[in-house]
Amino acid sequence: MSERDRFDDDSWRSLAEAPYFAVMAMLSTGNAGPIGLFKEVRAAGKATKHPKDGSALIRELSAAAGSSKVQREVQGRVGSPSKDEMLPTAMPGLHAAAKTIATLPPDEADAVVGFVVDVSRAVAEAVADKGESEKVSAAEEDMLQTIENTLRSG
Repeated sequence: MSERDRFDDDSWRSLAEAPYFAVMAMLSTGNAGPIGLFKEVRAAGKATKHPKDGSALIRELSAAAGSSKVQREVQGRVGSPSKDEMLPTAMPGLHAAAKTIATLPPDEADAVVGFVVDVSRAVAEAVADKGESEKVSAAEEDMLQTIENTLRSG
């Protein structure tokens, strides 16, 4: 039995889409410019496809989240929001994931939250925002905390 089989379609979709929405939330806080944006998106892709946690659930979730199918489905529903629209577009997706995460055993919930936060942190660490001396800005740190808190809010 695959890990995917443990979930109904909506629950699995919410988990698979969580990294996408988390990245969108992170991009709403940054000011990296076009080249920096490319680097951030590339870092998110690498972190999604190569998770730190090697559990079966995270491996399957990583494969689903990194698929172009999931990306196309999300883009088909939400379009290409402007920077100002990214956070309001992302938060409902993160709240949907939080509801599914709340149904998991604590160790699996921690692993899923950790995976999504790791992907988000990869975005923050990819490039320093313009005018920032630190690679991860205070706004990005705040957003990382918001993402984690949202995912744990159930």
